[in-house]
Amino acid sequence: MRDFDDRNNQASLARMAMLMGLVMAAILVTVLVINKKDTTHARRTLAQPSNKIVDSGEDTNAPLAPERPEGGVTLSGDTRTSDQLDIWDEDYIEILRVTPSAAPAPQRDATTDGYHTKITYADGTQEWVLISSLIKKNTYDLSGFSYQRPIMSYYEEDHKISYAGATVSADQNYVDYIKLKRAGIEFVMLRMGLRDVESGELQVDGTFGQNMKDASDAGLDVGIWFFSEATTEEEVIEEAQMVIEAVKEHPVSYPIAFVPGMDADRSARLTKTERTELALAFCRTIAEAGYLPMIGANKENLILDLDLTKLSEVAIWLRESGDLPDYPYSYTMWSYSRREEIEGIAGDAELCISFQDYGTN
Repeated sequence: MRDFDDRNNQASLARMAMLMGLVMAAILVTVLVINKKDTTHARRTLAQPSNKIVDSGEDTNAPLAPERPEGGVTLSGDTRTSDQLDIWDEDYIEILRVTPSAAPAPQRDATTDGYHTKITYADGTQEWVLISSLIKKNTYDLSGFSYQRPIMSYYEEDHKISYAGATVSADQNYVDYIKLKRAGIEFVMLRMGLRDVESGELQVDGTFGQNMKDASDAGLDVGIWFFSEATTEEEVIEEAQMVIEAVKEHPVSYPIAFVPGMDADRSARLTKTERTELALAFCRTIAEAGYLPMIGANKENLILDLDLTKLSEVAIWLRESGDLPDYPYSYTMWSYSRREEIEGIAGDAELCISFQDYGTN
């Protein structure tokens, strides 16, 4: 009887152990299913784009950083604080230390850094402006200039590659071109006309016809310039066509230059973009007629009042007096003096130098 009771007790214990095992297995399966759902939900949550508005450049898909619990610093992905980590020591703290920002670069001296050029205004004030990397630079070596007054020359490897010129208008009154040539002048830039700054009417230079004939008879190469006060494309094309009509019966081997006014009431209100577009319209009209266009202005106006990035295909005439040029960009002619004395011109003469042989003589 006792053996029978012992066997019954053993069977009951076995059944109880089996039942407990089944219960534990069910619990384990339930936990696994719940964890899988949570993990899937978490991935979906991280994969969904954030709806918050952020500054440009912020990674909107990056998960948000966990909030820092009180009591110490935490590592990413770990909820324990620093005082709960066995590995937390001075070396580990040094690894996680935020590196301070680099010290700011020292301020450059614009007068010597080679990245700026000086603008001298009419009132004598000066300003250093940044040299653009988008505009073609000239490659003239300043040591190659030789000023044997009144003639400026330019040499490369002891070979003269420049040509001496004079700028002439009615301001010079009478010019003896024979004497001018004997004095060393090889070409002249003659003003053909201008637009009146007040009335806006076109005017022919009072001495143009005589200057054209006398310069050609003396064997000098001739270029032309027009002083523009145009404010519209129609006006500037009218100016260009006036020049083309005036020179069609005369030999013109040097460029036809557009010299824009900048300070009068008509031109002063123009924007940089408008001035540039007018210059391009004049040059385009001249080129279509078979002549070489050019733009003439001083350093200030070229750099500050015209968009030189749009004029890269146009020859530039720098009209800036000085012993040496300090204009950084490309140019093919330079007026180096407006108050020079030279045989053949009674008053002040504007003399220039060409670095390119445009002539035929």
